[in-house]
Amino acid sequence: MASRIKGWRPKKGQLSLQQMRAELEEKEVMLKTVNAMREANPMLGLRGIRLGITYPAITEMQVRAIFEAACIQAKKGIAVRPEVMIR
Repeated sequence: MASRIKGWRPKKGQLSLQQMRAELEEKEVMLKTVNAMREANPMLGLRGIRLGITYPAITEMQVRAIFEAACIQAKKGIAVRPEVMIR
């Protein structure tokens, strides 16, 4: 079986086993981070800005999503005025 796999090459658009492992590892890290944020009472735990300070990637992702969506709509000719409240 090893000889069959040795000569195998992914077709265009397919991920190699190494790429799939790297992607899986990245998703496992993300899942561990999400699970670490779970709380018994979120009203008393990490919320809003505290969550953004603890995990800056979440704030970056949310801000990027807001402005990318605004740009997509603006390119369609729709007037947009995204608002981001900073306290």
